[in-house]
Amino acid sequence: MFLLLPALIGWEPPKLVFTPSLELRSRLSSSLERGSVAQRARLGLQAQRLGVGGKVALQVVRGWVQAPGTVEVEGSYIPQLAEGWVSWQGQLSDNIELQATVGRQALSVHEGRILGEDDFSMEAQFFDALRLQLELAPLHVEYLNARRFGEPGGNPLGIGVNLLRVGAGADTPTLLWLADVLWVVDGRQSSQLSSTLGFYGKVEFRRLRARAEGYLQRREEVPVARLFAVQAGWVFGENEGLVLSTGMEVASGESALSSAWRPVLGDSHHFWGRVGAFSAATDYEAGGLTDLWIDLSTQPLPSLRATLTGHHFGRNQGPAYGWELDGSLDWAFSPQVALGAGGGYLLGDPGEPSQALGWVQLDAAF
Repeated sequence: MFLLLPALIGWEPPKLVFTPSLELRSRLSSSLERGSVAQRARLGLQAQRLGVGGKVALQVVRGWVQAPGTVEVEGSYIPQLAEGWVSWQGQLSDNIELQATVGRQALSVHEGRILGEDDFSMEAQFFDALRLQLELAPLHVEYLNARRFGEPGGNPLGIGVNLLRVGAGADTPTLLWLADVLWVVDGRQSSQLSSTLGFYGKVEFRRLRARAEGYLQRREEVPVARLFAVQAGWVFGENEGLVLSTGMEVASGESALSSAWRPVLGDSHHFWGRVGAFSAATDYEAGGLTDLWIDLSTQPLPSLRATLTGHHFGRNQGPAYGWELDGSLDWAFSPQVALGAGGGYLLGDPGEPSQALGWVQLDAAF
């Protein structure tokens, strides 16, 4: 009788929902120095029941690199862990919500400036992290401890990267705004302990888009490093069919390598051009880096998007680096398959090398 009671009153027990995933990526890229072909395959399974979820995904990456006089095969046939996490989400009260996630997971903070997925790279090793998110609308609090295993010079069993972010925001049909402050302590390399304090603000009001952020970074026995950025944009037409943006970014740097701004866990190319001439502190140590840029993004069809970005890279002291033009085109010709192409060219000022990069990429997700 008691076994029949749930059915008689129309109650059903929570179901365990499984979601399999299959992702394939193939890319052909070429630069002035060399060309390469790479493939990536991921196979995953995600489960969800009530507020508890988890995912495990394995990936295999293979690449063929054209070196002078030979072709080198890179990668491994042994599957690697791409994602492996478990999460819990629950309501502590009517306006307080807590979410906890632990394991290897894709993370992003401040649009990838401080902490980004870097999923554009074929290897795309995500972060092993504990992440706690507390929503007390309109306030939010976030703490995470993240690290990457196998990182050169890193200590995976150390204190890792600790991030605390506190702020507020709201999202309405006519206004989106977000403002927060964060504090990051990077202890992956005990000999180079660093602390980063910063603020971030973003607003979208009708057709206006704007963002401002600034960070101070302190390492032992070196001057404080700085990074500041502002951006403003305007939307033309309906459904963001055409967006024009411009901005400026300034990253500090001195003659000593250790005093230049360094990305914490983010992708240093996320805002500084596709060619990637500024991947390390040594590339912008002489007085720092200034990037003045303008971006045009258009989506003439729901399945087609194109972007064109022009950069002028200068040093805060001394001669400039040069001009860079980046472009990309993405075509989602089916719900599961998309084709992308793009590239960039850096025209170096006198005394600076020019660089070029082009790529074609096919993505499939099921």
